[in-house]
Amino acid sequence: MGVTAPARIGLGLVPTPLLPAPTLGAALGIDLWVKRDDLIGFASAGTKTRALELLVADALASGHDCFVGCGGPASNFCAGLVAAAARVGLPCYLVLYGSPPAPGRLQPSMVTFTGSPDRNAVEAEAALLATLLEREGRRPYVIPRGGSTAVGAGGSALAVAELDQPPARIVLAVGSGGTTAGMLAGVAAQGWPTIVTAAAVSRPVDETRARVLALAAACAERLGTAAPDPDQLEVHDAIGPGFGVASPESLAAAVLASRTEGLLLDETYTAKAMALLVRLAPTLQGRIVFWHTGGTVSHAS
Repeated sequence: MGVTAPARIGLGLVPTPLLPAPTLGAALGIDLWVKRDDLIGFASAGTKTRALELLVADALASGHDCFVGCGGPASNFCAGLVAAAARVGLPCYLVLYGSPPAPGRLQPSMVTFTGSPDRNAVEAEAALLATLLEREGRRPYVIPRGGSTAVGAGGSALAVAELDQPPARIVLAVGSGGTTAGMLAGVAAQGWPTIVTAAAVSRPVDETRARVLALAAACAERLGTAAPDPDQLEVHDAIGPGFGVASPESLAAAVLASRTEGLLLDETYTAKAMALLVRLAPTLQGRIVFWHTGGTVSHAS
């Protein structure tokens, strides 16, 4: 069993390291390992590099001549998309919610800001931009927030095979859902009983779970692998004070990870996933893999 790799463009350094975390594991009373996608080595995209490799390959194979992406001003996926588009020589257009930040890493692309803090409006705006580009004779490849499509999720499904043995659980953060969906599809493809435990950082638990299950099923169908088992997915509320806003628990978890294993966690995703791991640790058994999805660490964290 396993996944037959679809077409991809090589961007990251894979497989990424799977390292034991004995000091942090001892502090939590668990057998803990860390999958270091923060070391994948492409822009600041972290785990999203895996999605980008498949999305860019799909765009090229289907004859598209530009990219349209969307997200927030600090989106690691959007920054990675700009870099990936440059790698293959295609223009990249972004629609971002909010207002322009200080000059930074997104300057090389063509960026439109909505002027509104509403995160849910960017995909409709991106679709409108794509329509305008089509009227100009372009063939835009439109990517939703986080690259969370059946194609993009395939990158995480492939990543599961990099683990040396089936863990009892994979613990990670979930936002737009593609990475977690890929993990769920990946463990099904391997025939493993692994539980995927996700810290929902941007949406309510029920909505997040529904998105992940739908994406995982679509990903598995595209890859031609076994259907994911919904019973192997756990989603826990980790929004705290809000999306991108640190909680006391996530700040404490980030400090613990740094002081015990030298891990740097961002406050939007990985610190909240670590806080969930700390909370669940007394109930966990077997080998636990914390999937470090990367992300930009602010001075506050």
